[in-house]
Amino acid sequence: MSTYGKGLQFMFSIPTNIVFGMGSLGTVGAHAKALGFHRPLIVTDKIMSKSDGMTQLLATLSAAGLEGVVWDGIAAEPIDTTLTEGVQRYRADRCDGLIGFGGGSAMDTAKGVGVLAVSGDDDPTPYQRGGTKTVPGCVPVIAIPTTAGTGSEVTSVCVFTSLRSGHKLPIRHPSLLPRISVVDPLLMLSMPPGVTMATGIDALSHATECFTQVREHPFSDTLSLQAIHMIVENLPKAVKNGRDEEARSNMALAATMAGTAFEVGGLQFHAYAQALGAKYHAPHGVTCGIALHAGLRNILPTATAKLARMAPAYGIDTRGLSSAQAAERAVAAATAFISEMGIPKVTQAMKATKADIPMLLKETLETTGVPIPRETAEAVWEMIFS
Repeated sequence: MSTYGKGLQFMFSIPTNIVFGMGSLGTVGAHAKALGFHRPLIVTDKIMSKSDGMTQLLATLSAAGLEGVVWDGIAAEPIDTTLTEGVQRYRADRCDGLIGFGGGSAMDTAKGVGVLAVSGDDDPTPYQRGGTKTVPGCVPVIAIPTTAGTGSEVTSVCVFTSLRSGHKLPIRHPSLLPRISVVDPLLMLSMPPGVTMATGIDALSHATECFTQVREHPFSDTLSLQAIHMIVENLPKAVKNGRDEEARSNMALAATMAGTAFEVGGLQFHAYAQALGAKYHAPHGVTCGIALHAGLRNILPTATAKLARMAPAYGIDTRGLSSAQAAERAVAAATAFISEMGIPKVTQAMKATKADIPMLLKETLETTGVPIPRETAEAVWEMIFS
């Protein structure tokens, strides 16, 4: 059990109202009406637009006297032109609220559309980190995740690749936090095994990157460590049997907990994952797993105490072990878990070679939101391609 020193300082808030549980999708109409929506734009993809969940969503909106407008033009990985198309649809259909229905791409796109709807712009790139414009606000968003991974339902970020700059960067602002997050595990029962695995590894990355930082944050650390426990126990079950309601529910909760944790506690290795995503357009969960596999090995000498505390989440009995021994076993177990779940080597997952390291290093150092020493980034990229 951890204790904290008298000099401990931290901030924590969670303004998003989370509605969790089987069948919670049926409450969306009441929440949308309470937010003052009359004609919300539902941002989704072409598969989800034809799903039973969409039928239920439209029905609950209709029962509340609201008319949902479905726009299913999102990209598999958000890009600037998709956000532009979304806000143009929002304006053309005279919408007054946003509902992100799907995985992280749908929820992030909804947030980006919300920023453009307030600003009056069509190009979101100037609002990305390091851009020339300040976020003026965001149309209220209801987030409904259908995957257990990104945590976008509880974060203040919208991440997308700008085709203009070639960078994958976030828009970040408190106004992007969804007003309501409706997490219904029933929506996740039909997720294919590959999507279940990749999104679950994304959630594991969030929780692990957040927890293993060399700092203490009681709320963030507690949420992230519990999320690791739940993912290790439940992700294999959900991949094996997608209709396992208990595993799906636990994964949905773990993803939301991990998202809440890193919203305030931060991340470490996502800059590497996003560089891979920007350059090769690979699935985010896969790039996160690749980055996490290398990142954990890299921080073993510096984050020993945190890694040792993580060991029991992987079923490791730490009695009689030194902190260094426990940390080593934790890293070995975590990297084995990532591989066993199906995360391939970088050269198998995308058209990347070791000769690309200088280009990827440059992308990482130019786009990271957290300063990374050049020698650290070089070491991680060497590990990624080892």
